Amino acid sequence: FLYKLHRTTFPALEKNWMANNADLETNSLTAVSSEAPKERFQREYIYAGFGAVVVALSTAIFLLWTENLELSTSNVKSSSRGNGSSWDIFVPSGSRFPGSVDYTLSTCSNRGYLWNGEKSCECMDCFSGTVCGTYVGDSLCSITAVGGTPVVFIEYWVTQPQSEIRILMSRQIGYNPPGLEERLKRAVLGLHALVGNAVTKGRHLVFAEGSTSLLAAIVSVAIARNQSSSEPVRIWAPAPYYSGYDLGDVFPSREVSFDAGRPAEEMSSLPNVVEMITSPNNPDGALHEKQLPSSMGVHDLAYLWPHYTAIPAQPVDPPKGHIMIWTLSKITGHASTRLGWAMVDDADLARELRARVCTLGCPLESQLKATAAIEHVLANKGELFRWARRVFEERWATLRRVFEGARSLHILNPLPVAPDAFSGDQGSEMPGRSIVLVMRRLFL
Repeated sequence: FLYKLHRTTFPALEKNWMANNADLETNSLTAVSSEAPKERFQREYIYAGFGAVVVALSTAIFLLWTENLELSTSNVKSSSRGNGSSWDIFVPSGSRFPGSVDYTLSTCSNRGYLWNGEKSCECMDCFSGTVCGTYVGDSLCSITAVGGTPVVFIEYWVTQPQSEIRILMSRQIGYNPPGLEERLKRAVLGLHALVGNAVTKGRHLVFAEGSTSLLAAIVSVAIARNQSSSEPVRIWAPAPYYSGYDLGDVFPSREVSFDAGRPAEEMSSLPNVVEMITSPNNPDGALHEKQLPSSMGVHDLAYLWPHYTAIPAQPVDPPKGHIMIWTLSKITGHASTRLGWAMVDDADLARELRARVCTLGCPLESQLKATAAIEHVLANKGELFRWARRVFEERWATLRRVFEGARSLHILNPLPVAPDAFSGDQGSEMPGRSIVLVMRRLFL
């Protein structure tokens, strides 16, 4: 570039400069140097060229440095980078753009969400307008209290704009990228070790597109193992139970019967029962244990995390043959990432489950986002849990004030205070679960 500039531009610049500075040869008052004009022009041209080279090199170094920063800011390093396998996961302790801000909430007056590519906000209940600045009024305000979208976690993640992922379209196009699931596995095991909520030694991890698909895979295995029986596989949980356990839309009634809510005494004598042991329970937060002696025990531990319940001193360690299932959505709020995992101590059962979920590997994007989110929690020593617990406790306090003195309604939750092994404090067992309101009959 500099050579081309010299050959094409230098003669014209020299001629123009000489014409504009001809007085240097005749006017001794103007001449500040004894150099001839041509010699002075050549000297300044060399200085200018040197400056251009310095600027170009500085720019190149800066670009290389920022690229290196992008690839090295993860707090938990990937051991696969040195063997030709790479991906981009950013979980830095500080943003590569120090002034970066996540405007997801603030653009919408903190009353809605602005998603990527959208021009207007998705407003929370009772607010409207492009930036959710309009209250619809008391007569039109109604809050939808169904569904389980964990949007509360957005309030946390907007304070962490440096925690991001970038996926280049050229990366990991093939099936089941090498090394990625191993990194996710290390992150998951590290998370359980940090919280102390489960015994993971001697157990196999099986990843799936959320815990619901894991439950379907477990029931499918139960069906395959009981083909000689004329009885259907029965899914059972004591009332109240999570409605998502009903897989009637997935399996025909001749193969699966949804018997949740039936008395345990009736179920004890029936064969082929998949017992859902939900602890803490959805929706009431009760801590359940296995009740049926001959059932296949499935421990749904989606809410066994410090922001929902007090972590027991002894990690969960189910008997041999039992299954534990977990989901990312209840940990970090990333429900649409669709990633869950099972822990089983039976290698054959693990193989049968893997044949039914993520058969060609779970989606790359799900694994990347889950890994980034979990590694963030690890790097910050579980601060997300402490943050969410504070938020939930504040909301519980508000609910208690709202219903204080009410004669027709009262709140069953929260459950009794219990010691929390994660924080070392005393905490209510279920600060984050849904409330259960009980209607009282009025005799007035």
